[in-house]
Amino acid sequence: MRKVITGEQVAQLYNRDPFALPAWRAPIYETPGWIIALVQLVRLLRWLVRLVVRHPVAATVVAVLVLAWLNVGWPGLVLLLAWALVVLAAWWFFWPGSFARRVAGPAGGKWRCWCYRRRWARVMAISGAAPSASVPIRDRPDLKALPVGRREDGLPWLVRLHGTHVLIAGATGAGKASLLWGGGGR
Repeated sequence: MRKVITGEQVAQLYNRDPFALPAWRAPIYETPGWIIALVQLVRLLRWLVRLVVRHPVAATVVAVLVLAWLNVGWPGLVLLLAWALVVLAAWWFFWPGSFARRVAGPAGGKWRCWCYRRRWARVMAISGAAPSASVPIRDRPDLKALPVGRREDGLPWLVRLHGTHVLIAGATGAGKASLLWGGGGR
């Protein structure tokens, strides 16, 4: 049971004026500082665990760098970074295809994803636009019915270019612009 609090934070029950309106205020309970510190520590630990689980490679690299710093100081850290750069340079020089596939391609993709859109790669994969092949280009295109993509049923999507317009309508965020940029979608 809590201690009875008296003062302005409680309803004025003992007012002798019969016409005075009671002033209702919520009771104030002071939270001890050690509880606040404990809650903030638990939040910090939860955030760190989520960070390590979501980014295991980055967390491993940071852990290795911190251990190198603690065990051998800054010369060991510099040597470790120099060794990693030499290994990456040798990989790039002797096996450029493998380096491009395993390091440069994913790093460039991460950079583009971070710069342009954080969720663009996942959206393209979910929508099926990342495994789809492009429409082959003919030597002499038929301008009466130009194939610009595939419809939902898998048949080619043909657009007549002579004498007509195409109206693309939809709600905000429905993908009208991506339909135009992608050349017709699936």
